[in-house]
Amino acid sequence: MKRRFRCPVQVKKELVVEVLSGYRTEVVARQHGMSPKTLSNWVRQYQDEVGELMAKKRDDAEKLK
Repeated sequence: MKRRFRCPVQVKKELVVEVLSGYRTEVVARQHGMSPKTLSNWVRQYQDEVGELMAKKRDDAEKLK
């Protein structure tokens, strides 16, 4: 029987941000011990909602510079 990968919605969105920022889905999934298919589903599900999170991280990076 397969093991379910459970995590909070905020963590899911952070993983989606990693994928949308340029990392390959397979690489991010394997780093976190999950299936690439699951991560692909999350990307489709949360793609519209993570725009704010990406903008926030971009602003934080600019402040550090």
